[in-house]
Amino acid sequence: METASLLRKTFRESDIVARIGGDEFVVMPVIMSNVTHETIAARIHDNIAAINDQPARKYTLSPQLRHCLL
Repeated sequence: METASLLRKTFRESDIVARIGGDEFVVMPVIMSNVTHETIAARIHDNIAAINDQPARKYTLSPQLRHCLL
């Protein structure tokens, strides 16, 4: 649930975020000409770091990020 919340916070309503099974998610962002996959990855990393830096956190989120450009 925490990962789903993180993805909803990271992506826009127009982007497609879906759980494909277990702890696997897929995101299909609507890319705008001024947004690159590097920008999106940086946004995800920043939001993960903010969660992991919370005091008294018992575990860390450490997703495996992969991207595919068509």
